[in-house]
Amino acid sequence: MKRMHSLLKRQIAKRLGDINAMPKGWDALLNDVNATYRQMDLDRNVLESTLEMTSQELLQAHSEMNAVFQAFPDLLFRTDRSGTILDHQTSGVTDLPFLKGKLIGKQIFDLVPENVKNKFREGIKKVKKTSPIVSIDYSIAGQDHKSHFEARMLPLLENQIIIIIRNITDRMHAEETLRASEEKYRSLASTTDSMYLVDRDYRYLFMNEGCLTRFDLPLDKIIGRTYGEFHSEKTTTEFVDIVKHVFETGISITQHEYQSERDGRYFLQTFSPVKDNEGITIAVTVASKDVTERKQAEKALAESEEFYRVLAEKSFAGVYVVQDRKFCFFNSNAVSYTEYTPDELIGMESISLVHPDDREQLRKNTKEMLRGERTSPYEFRIITKGGKIQWFMETVTSIVWDGKRAALGNCMSLAERKRMEEEIRALSITDSLTGLHNRRGFLTLAEQQLKFSDRHKKDMLLIFADIDGLKGINDEMGHEEGDKVLIYVAAILKQTLRSSDVVARIGGDEFAVLAMETTELFPKTIMERLQNYIDKYNKEGNRNYKISVSIGTAHYDPENSCSLNELMSRADKMMYKHKRSKKL
Repeated sequence: MKRMHSLLKRQIAKRLGDINAMPKGWDALLNDVNATYRQMDLDRNVLESTLEMTSQELLQAHSEMNAVFQAFPDLLFRTDRSGTILDHQTSGVTDLPFLKGKLIGKQIFDLVPENVKNKFREGIKKVKKTSPIVSIDYSIAGQDHKSHFEARMLPLLENQIIIIIRNITDRMHAEETLRASEEKYRSLASTTDSMYLVDRDYRYLFMNEGCLTRFDLPLDKIIGRTYGEFHSEKTTTEFVDIVKHVFETGISITQHEYQSERDGRYFLQTFSPVKDNEGITIAVTVASKDVTERKQAEKALAESEEFYRVLAEKSFAGVYVVQDRKFCFFNSNAVSYTEYTPDELIGMESISLVHPDDREQLRKNTKEMLRGERTSPYEFRIITKGGKIQWFMETVTSIVWDGKRAALGNCMSLAERKRMEEEIRALSITDSLTGLHNRRGFLTLAEQQLKFSDRHKKDMLLIFADIDGLKGINDEMGHEEGDKVLIYVAAILKQTLRSSDVVARIGGDEFAVLAMETTELFPKTIMERLQNYIDKYNKEGNRNYKISVSIGTAHYDPENSCSLNELMSRADKMMYKHKRSKKL
């Protein structure tokens, strides 16, 4: 034998006492066993790499879900940008000395050892400046043991910071034990736990110590007995089928998952042929790796993902993820806002939903928020599948999704708020008695009409109308009768003028009209129509008064423009001139 494996040497020395006192005829078998140990080393490396890759995949998947819905670990603190604790969640942890007493109002730096305080300060500065996720590992020495912690800092809206502190003492102890172990390939966390050989009759030929510990029997009570004597019929049938296949084909079977009926632990098994000098399979080596912790982690992750998905679906906000400028996740609220189906939205260019007039500003706001230059929500409009325009307010944050950078958005519909704002705006520019525009509404619309007239070179006519003697009617007949006169004059103004003309009540008994595209006959025609309506009103009913309206007009020429105040002053003078003429 070229070079005997150290483990095989130990086994022979333990069983025979002298490594040179091997029975005759065992050379071929020992060569195969030795080769199996060598193969076991290679399999161990493969299993270690596979487990490492699997662990990384699990960590990445867990990170992605945590970025969308932010997991709740053992300890969680919310602080302001100076490190003052605003709130905390300790998840029932009460055995840590730094959790004693009132924490709100304290500095987060007071909860960590002196040699870690500067790391926390630098971490908070980094989060405030560039909004990354900062990780800090540190230890706290107790009376009889040392506790290890991992702190993660990430930015929150309103200039706040979330600090998550997790106790990783158990993990650190496991890593230290693993590094210190001379036979780490037998460790439950990193490599093969057990190895044994069986023959064609499924009898145990050899068993290492890792496997032997699971039987609670001495080795001489196991060697020579069949696999079925220690396992159920169902498990034995499955085992026999695999071993028989290896004997028949001479090909290894790897990554076979097996759950022990004895204690419910999970194993990954490799079945490898042991061949003699002529290449004939004479035994099968079974190497097992305990993957119970990984299976439990997978189950916990699946439950965690389901939990956070439910949280997203129950959220009052719309939640979505954009990667490479396309939607890759939506919760039901976000879908309902758009009137599209989830299948139609996934893969759609996100900017295509945004109103064209808002796209440039939205890009600017999004970039600023992702860079940490903006914390306040911003507003924008979308166009739904049905063509409706909807207002939204949103915030975005940078996350990792499927291993790539993405943007997580949280949005809320502003439809109700915009409707109320419009109602309030309408009330602020409307005269409650007549339903016409009030003075504020008239001035706002008139300024817009003047700009339109200047751009398009359209003439306009401003008309001032004042009810003569309204004060006397109020004094003698009461304000209720005076209100009726105001309502009637407002009605005949609307009937006389076009729907495109701006009609308003700008004072107690004063009205104003701004008409576009007028002709020289227009003022005269209006005055005649108004007088006809007034005469009709005066003839109807049995009233002790008659109404009269004084009118003044001012023409606006865009080729010789003037301010709105100047135009109103001219119309006012003409109106009082008309009023004085009635008294002569």
